[in-house]
Amino acid sequence: MLPVINEAEQALWESLQLHLPLKGVRCRIQPEAISVQIDTSASLDPQGEYNVEARDIVQSIFSAHGFDQYLKTVTIEPYKRGSAFLIDTLAVD
Repeated sequence: MLPVINEAEQALWESLQLHLPLKGVRCRIQPEAISVQIDTSASLDPQGEYNVEARDIVQSIFSAHGFDQYLKTVTIEPYKRGSAFLIDTLAVD
């Protein structure tokens, strides 16, 4: 699945940079949903044409690779810092 996420993030970056000053784009996978998180200094416009474009990109790529089960909901949100790979909090002494 990671290569599919990477492909989607790269395609989103190429498309969204034409509309927004990007710092980052992430696809977060959740049960039956994909959240496109956009890191930008601009305010995200819920009515912006890039929202439809981003959803189309995600749906096309994930569907082409057989991951339709995640496409019930595709959201566009501001970026939230975090890691998909950390399950428990790591204490460092």
